[in-house]
Amino acid sequence: MIGLDSVQRQAVESDAKTVIVSGGPGTGKTFLIAQRVLHLLNKGIPLSSMLLFTFSSASASRLRRRIEAEIRCSYDELWIHTFQSFAHSILAEFTSVRPSAGLPVSISPFREYLTIKELLRREQAGLRSKLKEVALKDGLARETSDFFGLLRQNLIRATDFTKIARRLSPELRDLARLYSVHEARMRGKHWIGPRDAIARVNELLGTEPNFLAEYQTKFSHILIDEFQETDPAQLRLIKLLASDEVSLFIVGDEEQRIYRFRGSSVGQFSDIADSRTGAVVFKLETNHRLSPVLHEAARNLIRHNYGEEPQARLFQHDQELRVLSSKDMVEQAYEVARDIKCRVLDSLQTPCPVRYSDCAVICRSTVESGFALEEAFSYYDIPYVLYNSTSFYKHPMVRFVADFVRLLTNPEDDGVLWKVLGLPAVGLDAVKLRRLISRLPAGEGKSLFERLKGIGNEAKPATANAPDDETMRALDEFFRYLEHIQHAVDTARPSALMQAIMSRFFYPAILSKENVAEGVRDSGNLRSLHEVVADIEAVLINMRGKCALADIVEYMDHAFAHFSSQQENDPAEEALDGVSIMTVHQAKGMEFPFVYLVDMTDECFPLLGRGLCLLDSRTLGDLAAHVPEHNVKGNAPTGHFHFLSNLEEQLKEERQLAYVAVTRASRQLTICFPQESRASEPVQPSPFIEELVGADALPVPQDRPDARDSHRIGTLLASSLNRQEIESVLRSCIRSLADDDEALQRLSSFFESLGLDGRFICVAEPFAREPQEPPRIAGHRYSASQLSVYLACPRRFFFEKILKIAPERPEDFGLGELVHLVLEYFHREVKEFGGDSDALMPTLMNAFHLIWRTSHIGPDGHRIPAFSMKFAVALQRAAVERRATEILTRYLRTEAEQAKDRRIIGCEKKSDFSVRGYPFVAKMDRIDLSTAGHIIIDYKTSSSGPKTPRSIKKKFLNVDGDPKYEPEDFQLPLYLLAGRNEGYRPGGLSYYWLGQEDSSGSFKKSLLRVCDDEPDCLSAEEMNEVETNIIAVVEQIAAGDFRAHPKSSFECTWCSFGHVCDAEQQDEPTDDQ
Repeated sequence: MIGLDSVQRQAVESDAKTVIVSGGPGTGKTFLIAQRVLHLLNKGIPLSSMLLFTFSSASASRLRRRIEAEIRCSYDELWIHTFQSFAHSILAEFTSVRPSAGLPVSISPFREYLTIKELLRREQAGLRSKLKEVALKDGLARETSDFFGLLRQNLIRATDFTKIARRLSPELRDLARLYSVHEARMRGKHWIGPRDAIARVNELLGTEPNFLAEYQTKFSHILIDEFQETDPAQLRLIKLLASDEVSLFIVGDEEQRIYRFRGSSVGQFSDIADSRTGAVVFKLETNHRLSPVLHEAARNLIRHNYGEEPQARLFQHDQELRVLSSKDMVEQAYEVARDIKCRVLDSLQTPCPVRYSDCAVICRSTVESGFALEEAFSYYDIPYVLYNSTSFYKHPMVRFVADFVRLLTNPEDDGVLWKVLGLPAVGLDAVKLRRLISRLPAGEGKSLFERLKGIGNEAKPATANAPDDETMRALDEFFRYLEHIQHAVDTARPSALMQAIMSRFFYPAILSKENVAEGVRDSGNLRSLHEVVADIEAVLINMRGKCALADIVEYMDHAFAHFSSQQENDPAEEALDGVSIMTVHQAKGMEFPFVYLVDMTDECFPLLGRGLCLLDSRTLGDLAAHVPEHNVKGNAPTGHFHFLSNLEEQLKEERQLAYVAVTRASRQLTICFPQESRASEPVQPSPFIEELVGADALPVPQDRPDARDSHRIGTLLASSLNRQEIESVLRSCIRSLADDDEALQRLSSFFESLGLDGRFICVAEPFAREPQEPPRIAGHRYSASQLSVYLACPRRFFFEKILKIAPERPEDFGLGELVHLVLEYFHREVKEFGGDSDALMPTLMNAFHLIWRTSHIGPDGHRIPAFSMKFAVALQRAAVERRATEILTRYLRTEAEQAKDRRIIGCEKKSDFSVRGYPFVAKMDRIDLSTAGHIIIDYKTSSSGPKTPRSIKKKFLNVDGDPKYEPEDFQLPLYLLAGRNEGYRPGGLSYYWLGQEDSSGSFKKSLLRVCDDEPDCLSAEEMNEVETNIIAVVEQIAAGDFRAHPKSSFECTWCSFGHVCDAEQQDEPTDDQ
């Protein structure tokens, strides 16, 4: 309980059945959840009896890491869930108990949108309202999808909504009929949409009292973070699970409720307090994040929601809070980038230098602001992370694939052909192509496609204007590939064609990139496109019975239109290396030393008047009057549709959104607003800025002095170039004319007074003083398997680990994973063998059948389907089941005989640790406590491997002094370091070769002892050498050395990436070289 103030300690140690904790940003609410868990553990409450809810998967990950840092426990499950993931686990478990219910299938928001769009197309003729006229519009499908989701979150089923709409407008009656058809289809296919799972679970627990009783008995304590964001369906689930005997611990802040558009409701705290007897409320007042200046400014802002007068305070002289004005969004982006760059460079000589990851740019929409910020950060060579997965459709590679597919369906489209041929991946020089086309003879009635394709069939004229051989070869190769793909259009699935096009044109280009981060982004964009095509394919096959390439072309336009209007609003994971560019919603729960809040104009903050365009105000008013009446009759929580709120309520929530944004900064907040919108229309500063800092602190927009008043050259520059181009021109001129450092310093000051970047213009190497940190891949944690793949072939590592392209796997690949899962589950109960294998055999087989035949809970607390479903072929399933049974039986018999004196203290133990400053992660299969200390064990289901201590050491040490030695595998040394990090005293490292049987029927083992005074042991001196070897490999990875360099030709014979790898093109060094 270190670091708790008196109020926090009272809340953590309270024995009340219902504890409600509220507090502003930075008061330690989430920290209190972790401390509450630790307190309950100290009281003897097992982790498996605690259920923790949080709002997003990112928040759940952060909370899990925070709790695991305090707790060392290997067997009891830590149940940390979002409401969504918990609902999915309940549905999966119910299906495993009652298979006739059907296994639920989660679908993406985009797939549900496609399903509703196709439903509107099919049902258009039967619509009786004005919706019929717009049934085929993309916007109607989006709004209908959102509307249906809000109905489900407010616990209004199709039958209930039909009753409500019966007395209301024709539009609502049409929507009710569509809702009924859509719900019936979703249930018939066992599809679970993004907002379906919780509503389904509420229905299930309401009709299955025995099933509900199991969960009420299982969890004695329920803890909930960000409670203010719960919607009526989530609140109903909490009330079902939390019987009178269950303790509730709730934290949140009503002033930070920003997800009303997803269904979060007002008054949840009072609702839960009224429904539970003896509820105790604690209010956290001490702020541990914000400086006094930032805290005072934030409170000034939120006081307006209560009609209170802000404190008289001006902030224009405070370094913690700055307000900057720019001409437009582009200039704003460059000023932010320049400020960050200078901040990092100027702090290098200080004791605590600023890193790029200490800075975050928060905006209303990364779709709107991201492009200018990316351009500016690239200009200043600043690493950044843009948190927006919906902008992939803008990527040139994605656009090319889409255009290529259009060309397959319509080769006569000259405009599309022009776009495709202009891509660098095709290999045509744009100037030569344009010249060639301009000199083609006019063909009456012939398209550009026919005219270009016919060039190769004609005799090449011996003239100076004839196309060169390189252009002809590139055109010929392109048309041959196009013809090859056209032959497969009628037989191959569209998603497979997409994958083939990506492999042909882009994977080689991605591999040749020197910037690894760019390669990762490119491959991610292509992967997103492939997922979109797979969704379209699945929906059309389901609803039409088939999916042709022409259907994909039609729906891709709808898909791009859909994603152009979407904004990624899920909270982000932990900040990666580089400046974070994110929305306010994504920044929820995070903090940064330096925050830039951009686009603070009256167009973005507040954003009012959002509603449903498909329903007029009168219809919305009728709906608002009848929904509460239905909820009261149906004994459901009172819901609140965000589009039914008035402007005053919307303004309060917008102010809360700005409040969340400004409270992400711990050291300095910079508020930026442009004077022009994207459409070059004048805009005003957000009224929230004045509420934050006072009217007198706002900068007065004024024209900056420039060189046009004193020099005609300046006039010409300013009238024809933008600021960045002016800086580049001046840099070129100044550096060629001036060698005097003092004169350059004066010029730099002069340019700064004009609003230009004097450092860039006048300094020879303005950005040479970059932070000297060990090179590493952003956000990357290394592991033994990653190093083994890299040592086998760096190019394969790049494909598999960096681009995350899944390699082909052998048919029995899942055998090892299956054995690990079964043994993990078995050793949750069995810690000692006791010498009697027959007594333990039923327990082992029950664990196997549970994992193999039914769904089960994984290490992360999520429900996993039956393992047998991974194998589609019956013969393959039978072979894996037989082989796994043999291995498990042999394992138990061997250990019952040979491990009588050991106690198992850990199984599948995960550890995060560092090796000389580089982050690593390892998962140790088993840790035993024996008379010789701790033994760390690694299971192997393969049939070969090192058996003697010396052969084991040769995997990672040059024990023979071979000058050509290269390490192969660092698994056991990394396990040793991980074990020490977890507090163990490893006395031995062992391989269990479960797939190998000796003459006595036992499996084979290899043991490498850890000591300094015996031969064939791993000594401290040798471990120091191993660490040096590990770091050498890591530094090669971090430096981006991914050349194709397989350790043997055998690696290439089975590699999954041979068709796009250039290993065979590299020259082998000769003996002379």
